[in-house]
Formats: sequence, C-alpha cells, structure tokens
Amino acid sequence: MDHTFLAKLIAQVSKSYTHGETLPLTNEEEQQLIHTIREQQRAEPTSDLIDIIHDVVYRFFTDQPD
Repeated sequence: MDHTFLAKLIAQVSKSYTHGETLPLTNEEEQQLIHTIREQQRAEPTSDLIDIIHDVVYRFFTDQPD
C-alpha cells in the first residue's frame, strides 16, 4: 500500500474526529499510524481498509492501546 495514499486517508479520517480541522501529525506519528495500519491489514486481510484506518486513528486520538 502506497505511503502517500495511506497518509491522505489518515488525514481524511482524522478530520472526522477533529470537526473538520486538519490535525498536524509529526512524521514519527504518521509513520507509526501507517505501520499499525499495515500490521492490522496483514492480521485481518478481509477487513475493509477504511474500517482499519478508522480503528487505528480512533485509538490514536483516545490513546488506547492496540
């Protein structure tokens, strides 16, 4: 999965948790989110990508462990 594509999806999904505002992520935070998304995709290959991204971003915002 392309890094830029995942970064754009993360930005779109994060807007749903910040009332439409873009949340600036550090490069490290973005890398960690993408890594987590890719791991979850491998663990759950039948899950929809957008659902995985929503789950990962939600846990990031609420500071919940995986």
